Amino acid sequence: MEAFDIHMNEIGKWVCDTIFISLAHSRDLVSCIISDETVGIDIEYADKRFDRRKAKRVLGPASYDFYLLKDEESKMLHFCKEWTEKEAIYKATGINLRGLDIPENEKQKLFTAVIQSRGLPVVLSIYSEYPEEVG
Repeated sequence: MEAFDIHMNEIGKWVCDTIFISLAHSRDLVSCIISDETVGIDIEYADKRFDRRKAKRVLGPASYDFYLLKDEESKMLHFCKEWTEKEAIYKATGINLRGLDIPENEKQKLFTAVIQSRGLPVVLSIYSEYPEEVG
């Protein structure tokens, strides 16, 4: 069996010389993706309330306008979806999209799902050059 040298790089990303690894957690949940291509993953319980100031800092202008039109539960899911997508992109590429809308070419590389854990909504986002192989 081959040994792997897995370590954290200067931006806090887990790296290995031969494979790509991305880890995430939210409370009692842990997610991990391992691939031979660049990948990023994030997971977040979607049961927290976020104030408008935090949403305005994180969401891009178009996404924030869309957020304002939603009811409270939908706002929470919209915020968590965009948050996890941006985190997955950052973990894979190092690109920080805080306060920016996600470019269309990057949206096509995302797989996002809302699942349930302990009766609560959880958003899981994966960034991959080949998202059709993830979903």
